[in-house]
Amino acid sequence: MKKEICSKIIFVGNVLTMIYNYSNVKIVPFTENCILQTFSWVQNPLLRHYFLIRGKPTYEKHLDYFHKILNDNTQKIFSILYYHKHVGNCGLKNIVNNKEAEIWIYIGEDIVKNKKVGTLATKLLINHCFNDLHLINIFLHVAEFNKIAIKMYKKLGFCEVFLSNNSEWKHNDVKVIKMGLSNNQYMSISMMQPTFLPWQGLFELIYKAEAFIFLDDFQFSSQSYHQRNRLMINDNNAGWYTVPINKKNSYKKPLNETIINESTPWRKKIWKRIKLNYSKTKYFHEVEPLIEKWLFSTYKSLADQNMTFIKNICEAFDWNINFIYSSSYPTIKKRSYKVLELLRHFKAKQYYCAHGSFMYMHEDNLFPVNDIEILFQNYIPKQYHQFFKNDFISNLSVLDALFNVGFDKTADLIVDGTKKWLSWQEMTSMYINK
Repeated sequence: MKKEICSKIIFVGNVLTMIYNYSNVKIVPFTENCILQTFSWVQNPLLRHYFLIRGKPTYEKHLDYFHKILNDNTQKIFSILYYHKHVGNCGLKNIVNNKEAEIWIYIGEDIVKNKKVGTLATKLLINHCFNDLHLINIFLHVAEFNKIAIKMYKKLGFCEVFLSNNSEWKHNDVKVIKMGLSNNQYMSISMMQPTFLPWQGLFELIYKAEAFIFLDDFQFSSQSYHQRNRLMINDNNAGWYTVPINKKNSYKKPLNETIINESTPWRKKIWKRIKLNYSKTKYFHEVEPLIEKWLFSTYKSLADQNMTFIKNICEAFDWNINFIYSSSYPTIKKRSYKVLELLRHFKAKQYYCAHGSFMYMHEDNLFPVNDIEILFQNYIPKQYHQFFKNDFISNLSVLDALFNVGFDKTADLIVDGTKKWLSWQEMTSMYINK
């Protein structure tokens, strides 16, 4: 039986109130009658651990806290009911100009574990935010160790938001992830498969659009930029830096299932090679800690490793990026068909596209479409000072620029790379009707 969200209007006193119902789960306005039950839940150290509550609250402080919430116009709070039993709470806080808010949720009763009550209640809360309050964006904070919650939020469409201020990532000495969800709409989107140590052009695609989609479940291609990229190997020559792949377990697998071969000390060898060729550059010691920490961490897949590098660099640039993962929207569709499905899902009006995507898009004969403007990147790398190089070598990994000119200058080079984004008609004239 298909489950559907429904709601009904009721009156509590003289206040018009909405009850949100999803099968056997409801969220209803929180009242003082729910405070005592909630207090019993927060005595549980495990709940406090996952909800990042410091210390064991007294009833007086607990009562004062909820009275403040109930009288605060920037907050809303609901009780979660499962078969009419109060089993948890959820709500909104930091409601800003009726445009965005932070949501939160916790389940207090163990009896509803594995019944998807938290998921259903979160869906109801999202529905309230977007359909009733007409918010544009919602976000939440979740402890990095809370893997089950993070997985659930990703399935509901939330993506990680990366902040420039590292202090915002800590709460009671616990690393916290900020995740965001827009009202299923981004005016502009760019997307790309996560490549290894990518060039500057990929970062321009990330910067240009309102949201960037990692195509992390697209098929891995051996000896492609998925697993290798170019950096200097001596004073005047560039060469390949390659991630070894476990071929037996990764053949025809998507990037997020492609396994790195850790049977050889390749990480130490690459790091030694990087230091040999870049240790005398002006900004090596500024960039070194970030790269070394990333390189010597462990990852579940090639996609995970590549995406972590990309996200780390964006954070170092002080960019707040809406990252989305195509694997969060599974489908049997391939290539252009999946790209269009993702664009439709997020109601995109513009698609900032990699220059090299044109030919396969043309072959698939699905694009162009009337309601989405497609703009192709025409990135022209600017020259910058390269240590010990006689002639400028372009199109290297972004690391080359970072080591030579630093984070700020590299970011400036990236955002001005494409002077004119090319239309479908212009690309057709260049490659098909020439």
